[in-house]
Amino acid sequence: MTAAVRRLLADEAAEVGDWATTELALGAANNPTSGAATRLRGTATTNGTDRAWSLVAKVVRPSPHDRQTPHSVIYWRREADVAISGVLEHGLGLRAPRCLGVVEAHPEAVVILFEDIGEVSHVSGYDDEEFAVAAAALGRFQAYYVQGPPLPARAWLTGNLVGRFRNACLPQLRVVHDVLWDRPARLRRFEIAMGVDPAPLVAALDDPTPFIEVLEWLPQTLCHNDAHVNNLVVRRSAEGGWDVWAIDWQMVGTGPLGSDLAQLLVEVAEPDLPRVETIVLEAYLAALHDDGVRVGREAVEFAYAANVALRHASWVLYLLGRSLDELPQGAPDEDVLRACLPALEHPGLGHCAAMLERADRLRRRLGT
Repeated sequence: MTAAVRRLLADEAAEVGDWATTELALGAANNPTSGAATRLRGTATTNGTDRAWSLVAKVVRPSPHDRQTPHSVIYWRREADVAISGVLEHGLGLRAPRCLGVVEAHPEAVVILFEDIGEVSHVSGYDDEEFAVAAAALGRFQAYYVQGPPLPARAWLTGNLVGRFRNACLPQLRVVHDVLWDRPARLRRFEIAMGVDPAPLVAALDDPTPFIEVLEWLPQTLCHNDAHVNNLVVRRSAEGGWDVWAIDWQMVGTGPLGSDLAQLLVEVAEPDLPRVETIVLEAYLAALHDDGVRVGREAVEFAYAANVALRHASWVLYLLGRSLDELPQGAPDEDVLRACLPALEHPGLGHCAAMLERADRLRRRLGT
């Protein structure tokens, strides 16, 4: 910790004095690799003067369900690896908390020491201006990787998140097939409850290749891959402008421009979604264009819609497959359909099916 405090204060001779800890809420219930997060505050003596300091220690560890390879969707060491890589340090658009050190606390646990960016309130929702600010910051951040030097070759910096997400959920998708999709009477009742025909979504998840090919053909950039409102901290700067801090980089990787908008908008439901979508797309595209990246709206909108449709559907069906797998053998239809109800909540399968139809239209317009 002394080394981290010295880096924070830019004084290699600083002597750490008293300090205290406060446990922090992570706000990451769906991330099995995040352990404890602790704020450390204290004083240090530099040049005969006591100075206050504050940093955050975050523990990351393997998930019991993680294959623990750098190519995994949620590779447990990825956040530590990207923190020390320097990849995020340009500071354009999104700001990542500065990494002050990584401590190998255990063969299966790492402590990352970050600068303290202040209180992070894990609440769902921005107002319209904050959505525009977050989208513009994301656009400027991602323009840097399109226009700038190539990204370094790292095993943990992998692309094709949609395909990897779907492949990680395959065991649960097979359960949904066996218990629901391949049972016509049950499927019909589910279709009625869902309000749309799930067949196109099922087919796309069985073989997402036509969508993945287009996603890989689009301009590629560095993606946060979990850029929802809890992880993009939008706040006023001391100068009266805006700062957008991006935290929790455990899913970072390469991907097409526009794909991060899926997570940014994930909690927005009707009747607000059309309005907020327009705000976000326009702000994101304007930032890209201002920084010299020439990409059309349809390409960005396709990446957004395809990620909503296939990534979110994979996650919803992963959870559904786990629920169905816990039912006793020969469970009655009523119990099966009751287990399906959470899959209909926003952003549920009905929304994913509608976004798949939109993505397919855009794919055809793009001529691929």
